[in-house]
Amino acid sequence: MPAADRPVLLIEDDDDHAVLFETSFMDSGLQRKIVRAETLARGLDLITEIRPWVAVVDLGLPDSSGLESVTKLESRCPQTPFVVLTANSESLVSVKAIREGAQDYLVKGAFTPELMARSLEYAVERKRILLELRQRNRDVEAFAAIASHDLQSPMRQMGQFASLVRTELAGGISPDVEEWSSCIETGAVQLQSLVLDLLRFSRLGKEGLECESFDLAGAVEEARSRLADLAAATGAEVEHADLPDVHADRGLVTTLLQNLVGNGMKYVRGRAPRVRVTARLRDDETIVSVADNGIGIEPQHFERIFEPCQRNVGEAEFEGNGLGLATCQRIVEAHGGRIWVESEPGVGSVFHFTLPVESPD
Repeated sequence: MPAADRPVLLIEDDDDHAVLFETSFMDSGLQRKIVRAETLARGLDLITEIRPWVAVVDLGLPDSSGLESVTKLESRCPQTPFVVLTANSESLVSVKAIREGAQDYLVKGAFTPELMARSLEYAVERKRILLELRQRNRDVEAFAAIASHDLQSPMRQMGQFASLVRTELAGGISPDVEEWSSCIETGAVQLQSLVLDLLRFSRLGKEGLECESFDLAGAVEEARSRLADLAAATGAEVEHADLPDVHADRGLVTTLLQNLVGNGMKYVRGRAPRVRVTARLRDDETIVSVADNGIGIEPQHFERIFEPCQRNVGEAEFEGNGLGLATCQRIVEAHGGRIWVESEPGVGSVFHFTLPVESPD
């Protein structure tokens, strides 16, 4: 059925509320047929049969109530936009319904024909954009996976053959050739690392968080142990105050701390790196701060540095691919938090991020 001819599916068991909806719909100017179902079971059958333009579902049905209706509809027909009908007392449930997949909600007895038309058209457009974004994300992830697979094999061969050449000709090649072979090996390793980082970055946030309560100090210690070689090479010192427990994905938070502490070790000029991790509770969140004595960041770059493949102007002399802080931002935002920086060039930076004290909704 052409999109222009698709009906509106109304899943509502109350006759009076159904008549109110249909009357407002006729006055809204939307030229579409309404097909009604009085139970969720019948609505689930119809949604696959008629492929409605939009489905409007009551949150209180004889065979389903609340978020159960939302999750079942989304699971049965993820391509269809839908709007929930709710009473005033259920407004919080309605907001949760949107988080579960609904595009909008209407409060019974409180919407005008104009508001109804705007809500339904908005739901359709929002769903269209959401589906496009999902497809683009799938395309990007597929590209990253293909690129990773196709690039890693020749990169490994480059490194292996460069190593074989140096071993075979050991003692019989000039210093220049020795240096060139070493550069080929190093370049292959760095390129392979970049491809893996890009693949991890593209997949970050695709999987659900595995949240648990844990001691933040333990995550700092794990991050520090991962950075032992860098700390030995730079003479860096890392310390932390008494840190609270947080409820988050421990693996991702450890990666987050590894990136921030590692940056504090790496981006230092003319002195030994010093990094300190502190935290404080505020309302229902923990604010974690990672302070360093590095090269610092100009204020105009505070937001840009969190974008993928963007680096601080003063960092050109240091190794890096520009994905570290972008990864940090994705991890924090996946937990419903935020990240920001305070910095003074030549003095150092303090990166702050928030994590929930309790389990996020």
